[in-house]
Amino acid sequence: MTAEDPGPPTDPGRRRHLLTNLAHGYFVEGASKISLGKRSGLSRFQVAALLQEAKDTGIVRIEIDVALRRADSLDVAVLAIGGWSPDTSTVWQPVSEDLARAAARAGAVAEVSGRLLDESGHELDTPVAGMVVPTSVAQLRAAHHRVGVTSGTERAPAVFAAVRGGW
Repeated sequence: MTAEDPGPPTDPGRRRHLLTNLAHGYFVEGASKISLGKRSGLSRFQVAALLQEAKDTGIVRIEIDVALRRADSLDVAVLAIGGWSPDTSTVWQPVSEDLARAAARAGAVAEVSGRLLDESGHELDTPVAGMVVPTSVAQLRAAHHRVGVTSGTERAPAVFAAVRGGW
């Protein structure tokens, strides 16, 4: 913040806008409090307090629902297929660089709806798996129709892995 503007805004509209932007950066983009502070001219402690305010005021509502019972009766499961690289994955960006590289070293070549696969199409057990709340493998396999969606020839190895694994 500048000398003329020494801290978070007190105007309700501007403050709500700041809270929304910080919350989106932290909870959706995965930005750190330090990086958000640098972006907005605030300390990480101010960012932490503002994120708490965003939760307290209802701007941020966190809901964890692992009871995806409706997925038990899927007619059509649409599966996003990506490669396991920064340019071909649908989930690489929110994952830390260390975890992403570790998953690659573990053999990840593809991801299907957030699940990492090796070249044979077997699901890998990596920390990335705990970062998504997907339908179960049984729910996906029980769907009457499964449709894989991707684009670009650079994702061909991922498509082959998904097909080999019966996804």
